[in-house]
Amino acid sequence: MKKKFLIISYSYPPANSPAAQRPYALAKYLDKSKFDVFVLTCGNADSSMGFDDGFDENIKNVTLIKVDDFLGKKASGIRNHRTVASNAGIIAKIKSKAFVTARTMLFPDRAIFWLPNVYKYLKNNPIFLDSIDVLFSTSPLFSNHLAALYIKKRNNKLKWIADIRDFHYIEHIEHKSILLGLLHKTVEKKVLKKTDYVTVVSEIMKQKFENRYPKYASKFNLLYNGFDLDDFRQLDIKPLTGDTLDIFYAGSFYSGVRTPVPLFKLLDIVFEEKIISPENIKVYIAGTMDEHLSLEINKYKSAKCMEYLGRIPRSEVLYRLTNTHLLWLIIGHTKLHSIGIPIKLYEYIAAKRPILCFAPHTAEPANVVRENNLGWVIDDKADAIEIQVNNFKDIVASFKKGTLQQPLSIDALKKFNREQQAEIIARLINK
Repeated sequence: MKKKFLIISYSYPPANSPAAQRPYALAKYLDKSKFDVFVLTCGNADSSMGFDDGFDENIKNVTLIKVDDFLGKKASGIRNHRTVASNAGIIAKIKSKAFVTARTMLFPDRAIFWLPNVYKYLKNNPIFLDSIDVLFSTSPLFSNHLAALYIKKRNNKLKWIADIRDFHYIEHIEHKSILLGLLHKTVEKKVLKKTDYVTVVSEIMKQKFENRYPKYASKFNLLYNGFDLDDFRQLDIKPLTGDTLDIFYAGSFYSGVRTPVPLFKLLDIVFEEKIISPENIKVYIAGTMDEHLSLEINKYKSAKCMEYLGRIPRSEVLYRLTNTHLLWLIIGHTKLHSIGIPIKLYEYIAAKRPILCFAPHTAEPANVVRENNLGWVIDDKADAIEIQVNNFKDIVASFKKGTLQQPLSIDALKKFNREQQAEIIARLINK
């Protein structure tokens, strides 16, 4: 008899956000001969990365349950006033500032406007709730786990996997707010106590949780983020041509935590030393960029090499990943950013293009790039400028020789394939 498997995730395609990809891939690759798969998601979710309107999120033999929240996409309109393209007036900017401030005070996160309707839906469908055999809730939004906790309390016989992809209380909120921190600590402990298994996305993250919660150490399991090879099968990954060295970045800069400035600072020196001409480099940025970062970049002469694309559909992002010489990865110098591995890195791996990684040398993404020979790692805070310039000289030399234009041969493809990760989840359930 097939088991009823419920995935809970506020974020889900057609949202372009990285958080939407893992639950979608799990729903797609779970063995439908063993599981009846359901997904509970938000019908009007807010997505900082926008939406791919041409994407069909419906999967054969997967039941999609969409529950709206009170705010939803209205938040996107307010956030847009913070981006480079904004020409908003003073009132709109005040609203934006108030919105950003308010979001930092939401408990546990912005999906709090979704939870009441989720609880209402579950309360009105007790037969469905009681029939669930396996529950998979996935953050970064911790509200997903609170929805799962509600279900687990009413159906204790099911197996619950709490998938934690970003730190919530430990290594994050505990360093920011004492009062709110106590609330977040309480809910984090409740989730860890009640869940049957916890999956995290890096070995360092697993160790941190085990050390902080030794009582629940046996619950923690490593489940890397990854990529869906199907996203890349229709893309022609072949040697590139052209005289311009293209660099591409997609995603958020997290208000400067992942700062783009070191690249432009480095390029100014590279151009000054005539290592390569400004006419032969193009830097493309897709996603959202706060106005203060744009102003900071424009202080550098190399800013003229930048083309800001704004939000673009995920399909276009994937196309650009496979048709760019150098994929730009930035890892912040905070614990929260350096311990985890962003989904972006896995998609860079699947695109088989070299990576230029600005990160602390001790960061886990930097280790992945080095261990798999994926490209270059620059620590702008630790590396002397001469070392950074020499790294870029190596990049330019590879470009001029034609080796940078060739797709990479990567042994790690299977390791980070989402289809295999769905099999890991299935094995965990039967543990």
